[in-house]
Amino acid sequence: MILIATAMKKILSVFAVLSISLGAFAETLATDTVLKDPETVLKEYKIEIRNVNGPEDVNVRVFSKTYLYPAETIKEAIKARLEKEGLYTKKKDNGFFACMGVKYNPLWHKMLDFYINVVGSENAGTVNLLVSTGYDNYMDETNLTACLNAARWLSELEYDIKMYIFLNNLSAEDETLAGLQKDIEKLQKQKAKIEKKIETNAEKIKKFEAQRIKLTEDNVNNLDTKKLDREKEQDRKLQDEKNALNYDLNEVMLQIEVAEGKLAQQMEVIKKLKETEPKK
Repeated sequence: MILIATAMKKILSVFAVLSISLGAFAETLATDTVLKDPETVLKEYKIEIRNVNGPEDVNVRVFSKTYLYPAETIKEAIKARLEKEGLYTKKKDNGFFACMGVKYNPLWHKMLDFYINVVGSENAGTVNLLVSTGYDNYMDETNLTACLNAARWLSELEYDIKMYIFLNNLSAEDETLAGLQKDIEKLQKQKAKIEKKIETNAEKIKKFEAQRIKLTEDNVNNLDTKKLDREKEQDRKLQDEKNALNYDLNEVMLQIEVAEGKLAQQMEVIKKLKETEPKK
């Protein structure tokens, strides 16, 4: 009886393993079936197939996707991505730009040419993608691999466009920050110059007070009135200079305070902007 029970357990274990294996196989088969259906791929990735006037001035079928960003921004974002990947584009007819004779695995596993055209407005832009294995050997949705690669690549562009806009905005805010920092540095230099002039003025006043005529009972009737008048005028000029310098110092300190406030605000703007960095 013990032998029979042990045998039954082994048989049940084998059936369990077979059931799991068959389930995994069925799931893989289902996935492959989906991938073998171009219509499902296009629907899943929200890609359209359009007939357009192509780069060689002939009608071609392109993979197409629309994004809710300015068309020119989309175009520049694509070029920025390609340049980052080491690819540079050539201008072609009918608004297309192309990468010719390149190895670009995201679209194809062998050498290829691919053409991109972006049309639209300030509100939205449509990207038309055309892939060729050379000359006019264009691939459309009937090639499942090309279809799936194109669909994935066009879908990934959403992130690239967002990141391009984010980095441009961040660059502009960093430039504003740098400008404010330069303004503060300039104001600090002005402040230092004024403070130096105030020190010089204080030394002049000290020297003047040490040398000016002192009124006493002995010399009150024998004073040189012209010299006294000159001293009064000199004293007035020194005091006027002192007051003007103190006014300038207060002004530049106020400007520094305002500029530092703007700097703090700008740093907060950048901090909040960085929190909006797109995620894949």
